[in-house]
Amino acid sequence: MLKRWWMIDKLSDSLENAKIDKEICRKILQCWDRLSQKPKPAERAAWMKKVIDRMDSLLEEETRFKIREDCG
Repeated sequence: MLKRWWMIDKLSDSLENAKIDKEICRKILQCWDRLSQKPKPAERAAWMKKVIDRMDSLLEEETRFKIREDCG
């Protein structure tokens, strides 16, 4: 089993808590396996920017807000 950066687990849990469809979760979290367990700040920022962009395109604003708040 691959070890994951802790934020991936937190975001995954938040998506699950918001009852987001598993396929949409997969799309939002895609490429997580390319991150190291302790990614460098620039690597984290680039991946999270992509996650936010995918959430913006796949989820309604209210849902995105709840997920981000749950992660914070």
